[in-house]
Amino acid sequence: MAQCPTSARPRFLLELLLPFVLAGLLLATGVEASRPAGSFAPQAPAAVAKAAEDLGSAPEAALTEALRLVADSRDSEEKLHAMLLAAYANLMLREGETAIAMLEEAVALARTLEQAELLLLSLDQLATAQIDRVDFRTSELVLDEMATLAGGRGLPYWLARERHLRAVRLRRMGDGQGAMRLHEEALEIRQRIGDRVGMVESLNAVAVQRRRAGDLYQALDHHTRALGLARELGLERDAARTLGWIARIYSALDDDEPALEFFRQALEALPESETLERAELLRDLSGLHMRRGELDTAEEINENSIRLAMAIGGEKVAVDGYLRRATLLGLRGRPEEGLRWVERAIDIGREFDGARSVLSRRLARLRLLKQMERWPEAVPEAAELLTMARESGDRLIERDVLEIQSAVLFGAGNAHGAFLAMSAYSELNASLATSLASRRIADLEANMERRALEADLTLLERDRDLSALRAERQRLWTIGISIAALALVLSILSLRSRMRAVRQVNHLLAERAEQLRTAASTDALTGLSNRHGALPLLGALEREDSHPVATLVLDVDHFKQINDRHGHDVGDVVLRAVATRLQAALPSGWHLARWGGEEFLAFGRIDDESSAAAVAERLRDAVRKEPVAAGELSVAVTASIGVAVRAAARRAEWDTLLKAADEALYRAKNGGRDRVEISGRGGPT
Repeated sequence: MAQCPTSARPRFLLELLLPFVLAGLLLATGVEASRPAGSFAPQAPAAVAKAAEDLGSAPEAALTEALRLVADSRDSEEKLHAMLLAAYANLMLREGETAIAMLEEAVALARTLEQAELLLLSLDQLATAQIDRVDFRTSELVLDEMATLAGGRGLPYWLARERHLRAVRLRRMGDGQGAMRLHEEALEIRQRIGDRVGMVESLNAVAVQRRRAGDLYQALDHHTRALGLARELGLERDAARTLGWIARIYSALDDDEPALEFFRQALEALPESETLERAELLRDLSGLHMRRGELDTAEEINENSIRLAMAIGGEKVAVDGYLRRATLLGLRGRPEEGLRWVERAIDIGREFDGARSVLSRRLARLRLLKQMERWPEAVPEAAELLTMARESGDRLIERDVLEIQSAVLFGAGNAHGAFLAMSAYSELNASLATSLASRRIADLEANMERRALEADLTLLERDRDLSALRAERQRLWTIGISIAALALVLSILSLRSRMRAVRQVNHLLAERAEQLRTAASTDALTGLSNRHGALPLLGALEREDSHPVATLVLDVDHFKQINDRHGHDVGDVVLRAVATRLQAALPSGWHLARWGGEEFLAFGRIDDESSAAAVAERLRDAVRKEPVAAGELSVAVTASIGVAVRAAARRAEWDTLLKAADEALYRAKNGGRDRVEISGRGGPT
């Protein structure tokens, strides 16, 4: 499953401040041509604009020059712009308290100048910094002043800006629905006044909220509109960031190929000066390679991301790269070391993390707790994270939490709770996948409608030609008949061609739907059914009363030692070999599934309890009969099996049988491994 927690704070600052708080600094670039007249701040002095050129790649240098201008300048407006630049550089370097103190001085200075635009610009940056520092109460007071001033002076540009900042405030507080409403209000104002640059920001902001709410079709639609507008206006940085957001949607849906392509386009389109944004993109690209099992590539890309972030602002900027590093350590079999990096990231982010950043960091911690089988800690943590995700309306994080919660509850011995969590996960994941599939179907239908319209226009033109020919039919009777016949044949051929195209599209859609269903119920490593695919088969057995039924839970002995000693690649070879041997030894009519990790589940009808024991022994012998060849290595493999039996004419829920088989498995492993234990018996077979 995709693991793409986004960086809240660096990206939050880039979203809010660079295009708007420094609007005066950017006027010389030509951006102002896309804004409504009278809607932006006065142009900054040349000295401040020149200092701002280093912000993206060297914020410390920009800060030094801005502070020099603050100290030396005798012009009040130049001093004010220099103070805003210095505050923004401090925020990029995560020196929030210093930035807020300077912004409060800037607001005081702006009041003395009696220029509404400069005061609104200063209030805007102060509110942004307070939201960044999670000071939601004070920021609300500043935003109230912005709304009063902009409304009283009739400045809709700044009213839209105030709506946008309020939406970000609610988003960081965890109120996704409220944030969505305010972002849409800001978009409506900007559309009305023709603020096309602001529309790019609002379209992307609405899209991000829709993505988190699971409405991926609308999210892609808004990002696509923002991308087209950014390219039309020549906003390279905004176009690159929009491409990155589109890539993250596909990555969250495990649709790797388009995700990789959009990440590539985003990195190519991003200006070289945007070092921080490049670090963000590289970190999320690392997560995509990590999910694909390309750990070396993922680690190299993530470390590059951390180096870029450290060069800008040290650990506080690089903190989200630590989460990727922790997850990679977990995948390499070093979860304890990974947990230390997660705890470090949580500790660094306490002073500035919003609700979603807290969720992302704690989700990474939960994954490692699950890997280390620390069930007493993991069970309540999973329950609390699920509540937080649902309250925030973030369906992508809710999906990830449900998937981990299922494994945690099963590991803690709560099979029924694990089943409920897995069912909720499957339903939510299917809903998210359907959202993107709906967009693809809609695109196909739109393309077909366009082609049909073109064909209709062609037919209308032919009808017009035929009408002209009829006026001269006395003179051109023979030619007219020939042309009419030809037009009829072409129309029939065109109709048949369109019908064939429709049938082909329907066939492709049916094939794709079947592929998606198969992929959702199949384990990618072994080709067996996964837990999701096994549930319907277990339910069918549960409803049968005419035959006894056996459930076998099999666990590969000392599998963690195999991974630690030989590596995960050898571990994968062992799991595939075990799956092949079990499949070959399985009786006709039985089912086999990979239940999770190194555990397999076999179930089917039996004659009596002794035949269940015989099946279990046959499977155990099949696993241990000879070592597994993995390259030049030869790995001896054994398995422990727990068996539970339901007699004929008795009803029993499958999770009860599964729990009994699981308890028998634990007896087998505690009794020395490489053995079979049957539920209800005192000793092994």
